[in-house]
Amino acid sequence: MTRNFTEHDFLRAIFSDETERFRSPAEPDAGQTVSVRLRVPKTEDAISVKLILAAITEISEQGISRQEAAAQQTTAHEIDRQQTIAQETAVQMIPMRGIPMHEISPADGQQFAMFEASFTCPEEPVSYYFSLEYQGRTYICQKNGAKESSASANVDHNVDPNIDPNTDTNAG
Repeated sequence: MTRNFTEHDFLRAIFSDETERFRSPAEPDAGQTVSVRLRVPKTEDAISVKLILAAITEISEQGISRQEAAAQQTTAHEIDRQQTIAQETAVQMIPMRGIPMHEISPADGQQFAMFEASFTCPEEPVSYYFSLEYQGRTYICQKNGAKESSASANVDHNVDPNIDPNTDTNAG
């Protein structure tokens, strides 16, 4: 059974994270197909969901990428004076079918729909967020929750094929 939501309840119920349940594989290698999922409240109104991928390129004053500058042993001062360029690509997400409701619905009985999109993990890190259209409004969903798109959007879900999953980044 679907229900009507206040905007606040609707936004609080939208969820995704970087675990296997919402991104598979959670730590992909370059060239792997990555499936990303977003949970939204099940409603009678139409919801359109897009995955927004942002390839981040940092360009130094010399017009070369950060990776090229590092390979050429450019000084740290030159690398610090750079410009960040994000090239965004929108991918339409599709509703998933055949998911047992107990896997996505909490004990309070609220029901959800899951949306999914896939992309090929590039050689360089990529970030993403979600854009939803619901009841004539556009919302942005990030790690810190969902909000109307008039607020600034930062791409904060990250996929970096260059990180070694066997390395403990918390070790001091």
